[in-house]
Amino acid sequence: MRILIEPVIPEARESLRRYSVFLINRSLHFTQAILLFFAAAIAGRTSVVEDLRQLSWQAIAVSSVIQFLLAVYGGYFGAGIGFVILGMLAALGMRDVLAMGAIRTLLAAACNVAAVVTFIWAGAVLWPQCVVMIAGALTGGWFGAHFAQKADPRKMRYAVIGVGLAMSAYFFVTAH
Repeated sequence: MRILIEPVIPEARESLRRYSVFLINRSLHFTQAILLFFAAAIAGRTSVVEDLRQLSWQAIAVSSVIQFLLAVYGGYFGAGIGFVILGMLAALGMRDVLAMGAIRTLLAAACNVAAVVTFIWAGAVLWPQCVVMIAGALTGGWFGAHFAQKADPRKMRYAVIGVGLAMSAYFFVTAH
């Protein structure tokens, strides 16, 4: 009896593993779509905070907890994390697109550094491919920041909201 069942068990395990990965990917796409949608919706808020030092400790505590959760998501999956961070900053009342971009970049870099260290420690980095991608990311980041400083902040805000909604729609469609 054991001889007949044993070959089936590895196949069943592999099928179960593949189905689990499939379900996790679908749920991540759905979660990402929801996060991006709310981030884009929040980015359109109209309340303004000129100086973040005016925020209450409660607002800072809540945003810190939210940022922790976003960092966990960012370290694990990462896609669209910048848009979601922008949404959180908009919810705090920030309106200056350049300042929001700078803070977003710093927060995303912090969660990515933690993830990178973990991946390097685990030996999961494919260095030849990674070096090419690092060069592209550095070049694109420099050009993006350079042109963002010259762009009209109002148009930038609408572009960010539009891209966030488009990404949200894409992930809603691909999740189902």
